Amino acid sequence: MEEFVVNTGIPAAVILTLVAAGLAFLFSVIQSLMSPKQAIKSIIAIALLVGIIFFVYTTASGDIAGTVFERATYADVTPNLLKYVTTGIVVSLVLIAVAVVSWVVLELINLVR
Repeated sequence: MEEFVVNTGIPAAVILTLVAAGLAFLFSVIQSLMSPKQAIKSIIAIALLVGIIFFVYTTASGDIAGTVFERATYADVTPNLLKYVTTGIVVSLVLIAVAVVSWVVLELINLVR
């Protein structure tokens, strides 16, 4: 059973993920062609997200000193890897905070209506 999961299940999941990503991209392009005003808003949102990711990545520290990896013998941990991990964590926290704040604000707007 384990061989089936490793040899068949994981590659199938990767292929299905790539198909889903391709279809999502295809449908977003089709939707952008049908409504250009919404496409401009989406492009602005994507550019803002890329800007946040770039800002966090450039300000992230790749210094291994002072971390758990200082005394460990992990050869795979590099300063670039630490920057990627820090960027992922911080951007995730920022997006969660934006989602919670927008949820509260939209609920308050609905309450006033």
